[in-house]
Amino acid sequence: AILAMIAVPNFQSTLRRHQLQSSVGSLQGALAYARTEAVLRQYSVTICPSGGSNTACSGGSDYSQGWLIYTTPGAPNKVYAAGGTMTLLRVGQGERHVSAMAALTTPISFGPQGQVVGGASAGFEFCGRTGSSGYGQSTAAVPGRVLTVSAQGSVYVQVLGVLASCAAPAV
Repeated sequence: AILAMIAVPNFQSTLRRHQLQSSVGSLQGALAYARTEAVLRQYSVTICPSGGSNTACSGGSDYSQGWLIYTTPGAPNKVYAAGGTMTLLRVGQGERHVSAMAALTTPISFGPQGQVVGGASAGFEFCGRTGSSGYGQSTAAVPGRVLTVSAQGSVYVQVLGVLASCAAPAV
């Protein structure tokens, strides 16, 4: 019984760390895919939060429930609408126990040279959370992550400070 009291919390922390790392890796891969597609297609490719929908951007900055990647020829940073000149390329899913918050409330577009359209860097903060909603918090047991997309389009990840909230990343 004593062994179980020690093992269960450690196992839960290990599981939460894995979920967080998986979520960061998924969005990092999605951003790399969007950038590559923009270069290959020679027009803008955009990513936006989906709110769990496979058909529309949710608006806002919460990528926790997933994201959409779509073409936006001639109209970068535009919110996805089925039909017209936009083509949905991929739908990504978030992790239930991980909050993924972007600094920007607008979609992020990559241009034909792989740069972020508009020239601003973009940031995301990932934190573990106990439920399926809310911002979460970086802890010593499950440290959060900051994913940054530079204006040139390169992506890098850093560890978030302990006790930091994932409410609004600063970039």
